[in-house]
Amino acid sequence: MRTVTIEEAKSRIGELLDAVEAGESVAILRDTRRVATLAPGIEAPTQRDPQAVAARLREITRNNRLDGLSIRDLVNEGRR
Repeated sequence: MRTVTIEEAKSRIGELLDAVEAGESVAILRDTRRVATLAPGIEAPTQRDPQAVAARLREITRNNRLDGLSIRDLVNEGRR
């Protein structure tokens, strides 16, 4: 990840955006602290494929946990 100061970012924003568009991330620093990160955006699909949406929801629910409980465990707990 490339790092630049705020002053550099102001003067070279076009160059930095070109780098981000090419897939690179850029951290912007104030003194020595990171205050922002420029990163490639996520392209939104132009059409919503129901199978892709369902697959993404399954992936999200499989990987997210709250206090060690899966979303399915939480739903089932609410049904009792």
